[in-house]
Amino acid sequence: MKTRIISLVLILAMLVSSFAAVVYSADATPNSPFTDVPEWAISVVNTVYEKGIMNGTGATTFGPDGNFTREQIAATLYRMSGSTDEGTADELAAIFADADKVSSWAVKEVKWAYESGITTGVPAGDKINFDPQGVLTREQAAAMIMRYVADMGISVPTDGEAAIKDLDKVSGWALDNVKASIAAGIITGDQNGYFNPQGATNRISAAAMLARIPEAKGKVWEPILSQDANDPNPDNLGLSPNGGATFKEDIKISKSITISDGSAKNLFSATGMGVHGWHESRIVRSEYGTYVVFAQDERIGDKYEAYSSGYNGVVWGKFFLVKITDDGFEKVLEGEYPVHAGSCAPDVLAGEDGMIYVSTFSDDKDTYYGSLDRTQNPPFTREAAFLTVYEFDTKTDTLIAKGHDIIDFDLIGVHGYGYYQPIVDTVNGKIYALFTGGEVPGYLSWFIYDMETHTWEKENYVTETKHRNSYFHAYPDGKGGIFFVSEANPPSDAVEADYLAKHGTPIKFASTGYLFHAVNLYRIPNMYEEKAELVSPIYDPDYSDRRKFPEIGKKDGVPIIESASAAHYAGGTTYLASNGYLYVIYNYTDPSSTAYMYVVFDTLNGFKPVTKNNKLNLMLTAKNKIGTASYEFAISEAPSGDIYLTAINAKPKEATMEIYKLSIDAAGQKMNLDPMIVDSSDKIAAVKIQMSSSSNYLEHSRASYTSSRNSSIQDGVLGILTYGGTSGRSTTLKSEGFQPGSYSTVNWSGGYDTYNLHYYSIQWPTK
Repeated sequence: MKTRIISLVLILAMLVSSFAAVVYSADATPNSPFTDVPEWAISVVNTVYEKGIMNGTGATTFGPDGNFTREQIAATLYRMSGSTDEGTADELAAIFADADKVSSWAVKEVKWAYESGITTGVPAGDKINFDPQGVLTREQAAAMIMRYVADMGISVPTDGEAAIKDLDKVSGWALDNVKASIAAGIITGDQNGYFNPQGATNRISAAAMLARIPEAKGKVWEPILSQDANDPNPDNLGLSPNGGATFKEDIKISKSITISDGSAKNLFSATGMGVHGWHESRIVRSEYGTYVVFAQDERIGDKYEAYSSGYNGVVWGKFFLVKITDDGFEKVLEGEYPVHAGSCAPDVLAGEDGMIYVSTFSDDKDTYYGSLDRTQNPPFTREAAFLTVYEFDTKTDTLIAKGHDIIDFDLIGVHGYGYYQPIVDTVNGKIYALFTGGEVPGYLSWFIYDMETHTWEKENYVTETKHRNSYFHAYPDGKGGIFFVSEANPPSDAVEADYLAKHGTPIKFASTGYLFHAVNLYRIPNMYEEKAELVSPIYDPDYSDRRKFPEIGKKDGVPIIESASAAHYAGGTTYLASNGYLYVIYNYTDPSSTAYMYVVFDTLNGFKPVTKNNKLNLMLTAKNKIGTASYEFAISEAPSGDIYLTAINAKPKEATMEIYKLSIDAAGQKMNLDPMIVDSSDKIAAVKIQMSSSSNYLEHSRASYTSSRNSSIQDGVLGILTYGGTSGRSTTLKSEGFQPGSYSTVNWSGGYDTYNLHYYSIQWPTK
């Protein structure tokens, strides 16, 4: 009945406005830029604007009295559906005789509306027209909206009579839908009780109708503060989904905890989630509590203390370890050593018996010894790794030991080392700091921390790879080695040279830079030997395929290729299950398509592929086209051994989340996805993660998750760390701390925005 109540409130607002002069908002509201919207309609206009359903007619105008057309209703319902169905003008011409009158931006939307049964068109003799530019009548709006509601499986109220005086004026083909729209509270009559079925629908009326449609794929969760007896940590509070969505299993979601103390120094306000490494293991759980680590900001200015090494540096930021509590959080550790060199990427991993390990690795690649000037020979003379590990006991919330060292790399390449992660090897009592860098060839370099002596071993291990690697996820093999999934990103000129060598003809990319173009599975068999093996290429594009990489022109007779980025691993994830299966999700993007893919390897059986490389078909990726969906993934394991996939799709001020249980089909060819959230019709549903009203926006592009990645021990509860908020503070880079021969001055006029962190947890069923 919530939908009905909201509708009644809107009706009352409309009635009140009809007895007085229409009052427009004098200024743009905090949530929209429009200054020409009547006060009664501000909430509905904000709703359709924020959700990307309707835009304005200008920078500050909504055009409330403008007519709403038939192709516009098709486009708005298409956006609301989350569909990414495609369509061409030729395909539309096979349906409607007047397809040539449909605007180019609405072709796929109109085709979708017809194929979904939302419109049947307008009879024109022995043909069917769509009349795209025709003004949408109110009865047409009722028919198309209620067909959309039925197609999406949305549950709406059906009780109540349609107390409208002019129902006899409604066309027979629209009567049932008009009655249903009134009963559902989606479309209402005027203050005198008339529906006016053949009347024109203006933009403000359309906004009100669309805003009243219940969301098919975004059920808001409202917390019910009931402590779960099976969970020793008080941060996990059960949630009950409303709006008809239900869990197929006993899954519990916590309320949001905001990590921001609002003090003058903003100690708990973080700039994003860090830069390089794309780390996701920033949350750990032990039986004694849940802990989160994050960087404070990325300001430059204060001199770094000169340790015995004599290195001159700068402060790029601090990091904090906080404990999630009943009241929100408690700071338990502040980084004594700052994070360096543009890569604020602290990590936290869980070990045995309540121990956790907070690490911050960074490299000195551009500011201390060298320069970004690639014409230097050599471009660098020295480069160092800044290595810190804090060993923290969660039983007593005390720091047990810390190991800090600055060690030179034995070998560097152009642009040095830029990406790194820790790997905890509890079997052998080691922590590995793995760095990637170089160009062509690429380099892997690592350092070893001994947990018994709490010191870094002085040796630096380096080995070559075909070309540079960037983002990666790593795991120990329990035998003194590691394996990892990485994204290769050689420079475009190297790929051009490789193409020339293979095909005998040159190509040129439209833009230059690094190509995030391949995903690989590597293994280092022994961390005390400088050897790495390419176990399996997972995705490697073929630039000779002109269907995927078309020519967009020529220069000096050389074809110019459209794309300079063929793949990106940042939107994917990996997970090592207790049965030895390594799940890998990645996405690839080329001019012809963008899709999420997966493959599963058996790490206990020579990394044999368990499944083929297949498309990952999720609810919001119709026909596996990413379209408006931009996912962050997490895979985790319940105490029962069941594997769950969580997919978050970011939207302004909110995000939708889907949950699936994973299994391998009997033939071993693909992965089955069983949806865990369904609506009343047992159709796949999603729910919203929504920030407080004080946040200007929600940003999930660097969401963090708990997992057993890097051998971090977890307990069947998935933690989700997101960030969002206002542009609350900016900092300015200074030239302090830079040596001559490097940057003489550093300027950054905009500074960095400041965000608040938000923590959720998902408790999987125990049976």
